[in-house]
Amino acid sequence: MTTEAQVATLIRSDIAGGIMQIINGEVIYSPSDITSWVKCQWGYVRKLDSKLGKGNIVPPETDAMMRYSARQGTRHERYFLKTLQDHYGAENVFIISDEDLPKDLPRSEKLTILDARTADALKDQWPVVFQASFFDGKYTGFADFLELVEIDGVLAYQVLDTKLALSDKLHVYDLQLASYARHLKRLGIPVHETAKLVHGNLEETEYFLPDIYSRLDLNLERLNKVEAERRADLLPIAWLSDSYKVCGGCASCTEQKDLDPGDLLHVAGLGPAKRNVMVAAGINRMPELAQLGPAAILDITPRTLQKLTTQAQRQWRAIETNDPQISVENPTAISALPPENEGDLYFDFETDPIFYVEGSDRLGIAYLYGLYSKIPLDFKAFRKSEDGLFQYLWADSRDDEENMLFLFMMNLMDHLRDYPNAHIYHYSPFEITTLKQLVFQEHKFTMELQDIIGLGKFVDLKSTVTSAISHGLAGYSIKQLEPLYMGKELRTGTKNATASITRYDDYHRTLNGDVLELGETADEIREDVLQYNRYDCYSMLRLRNWLDSLKKEYGDSR
Repeated sequence: MTTEAQVATLIRSDIAGGIMQIINGEVIYSPSDITSWVKCQWGYVRKLDSKLGKGNIVPPETDAMMRYSARQGTRHERYFLKTLQDHYGAENVFIISDEDLPKDLPRSEKLTILDARTADALKDQWPVVFQASFFDGKYTGFADFLELVEIDGVLAYQVLDTKLALSDKLHVYDLQLASYARHLKRLGIPVHETAKLVHGNLEETEYFLPDIYSRLDLNLERLNKVEAERRADLLPIAWLSDSYKVCGGCASCTEQKDLDPGDLLHVAGLGPAKRNVMVAAGINRMPELAQLGPAAILDITPRTLQKLTTQAQRQWRAIETNDPQISVENPTAISALPPENEGDLYFDFETDPIFYVEGSDRLGIAYLYGLYSKIPLDFKAFRKSEDGLFQYLWADSRDDEENMLFLFMMNLMDHLRDYPNAHIYHYSPFEITTLKQLVFQEHKFTMELQDIIGLGKFVDLKSTVTSAISHGLAGYSIKQLEPLYMGKELRTGTKNATASITRYDDYHRTLNGDVLELGETADEIREDVLQYNRYDCYSMLRLRNWLDSLKKEYGDSR
């Protein structure tokens, strides 16, 4: 048993961390393999082929955001462990560990030993078993927590798992919990019929296991069938195979998509589900979709198919001619923009959706409010750039976040009294949705914000762009549009929202004494994030100007 002092540094060895292990030529399945399969069938098969010695090495599924998410997930797991230790006493929580085993011990022997240790701890009815490890020769698993509970006078172990995620959109976490319960049944251990998932906001989702076992069996049967198929096929899986669905976003899919500018997944509005339908129908690339005739019949509504065909035509022409193929389809949408006012603001949030505070009933933080204007404006308590055109609020903590909301709303209301014809421009509904969430959770400014929204003071430029303009670009994010109007003023440093989040984590790690690989200071990292936010705000002003130029070109239809 690992002591409480060792818990803080306890890290499972490679036997727990690896997905799709092969031991003595046998594929060993874990709950993570089921998750991988459900998320992306093609990506899973490519990993399997690589393990079987076919195809190129699979790109790693670990980037800065995933590493940050893993650290936050570990913090959540450790916090929940501490709550159980506080409740039962640390001496009543058994921690399964392989720290005492020889490092060169064969993996199968390690798994077998840990399975036996888990079985002994459960038969001894420890109140809580942490990091229970299972192995039956073909299937393995590593459960976060098993808690001994009494229901109607009967003692049974309830499976508990911790996940930062606030929902299970893909319905995979319940399969993981059911797989751990199946191992308990194999060992002859009484299993509670429900299992629980403890989310990052400490809310719990309860699953009724008898409803899940059949779906678990179907997925395991499918994995075994896929293994047989891949062993029988001498060639690695092809990207344009119609046998397995792609997700479009994993490292394997992204690598393949980026190899071909004519890949279907580059077509704006064409997601992986529609791509899978098209590949199954023999439509493999953008130029083939662009040439699709009106009589084509696919399992896609005719209206949607026509829209995607037209978009593919635009994008393929853009690639061939190196021209973005801009077309104003609805000048009225541009004309509907309010007249410019010297008090107009260009507003952008930076938020971290997985900012974690132990014991908190919420996840995430809004850590940066950025505002850009054409003239210097003086919002009280805001920090300002040298030219006074960009001003911002920055939060190091939840207390800072609460104070920022107060400062933002008070300044905004004062500003709109001073500039009654001014508007606040943003890109996408995210800013308004986030503000609504903040005022709701703080129980402040609810009516004031609703009044400002009701007066039409917030203007979503993305809504204008998508309503008015067609183009040959790959999408409608502001970063995809910037080549149209930003000229040579290109982004440097942090370049997207995900990078901003991980940089904010770097900032906190540096404050806590960590030394980063590049040796940056907290101030340097914060400045990098601020420049990213400033560019986003300034980009909206330039976008607004570009739309005005289109209004003049096509005429004001008001």
